[in-house]
Amino acid sequence: MLFNNMRPEEGTRAAMVEAWQTPERKEAVSRAASFDLLYEVLEGFDTIPGGHRDYPAAELIGRIEGVRADQALLGFITNTAGIRDKVRGLLNPEKMIPE
Repeated sequence: MLFNNMRPEEGTRAAMVEAWQTPERKEAVSRAASFDLLYEVLEGFDTIPGGHRDYPAAELIGRIEGVRADQALLGFITNTAGIRDKVRGLLNPEKMIPE
């Protein structure tokens, strides 16, 4: 039995997150070429639903700043709309620059 084509049950948090992840929102996250641009995108969303709860944009930005400063784990960033993946992609070049 394949589970890849299963949709979350209506009314569940997973269904709410999936409905929130419009192609436009995913594209906006994907196009952010820097942390500053990603923060602008997140501020435009106001609140981002995660797997367990909603995240105000300011809180999510604070978590991202913690990851950038090596004070938090990447796993604490929601991957709704590809946000965690975008942070990972932006971090790689940043961490390769010698200080």
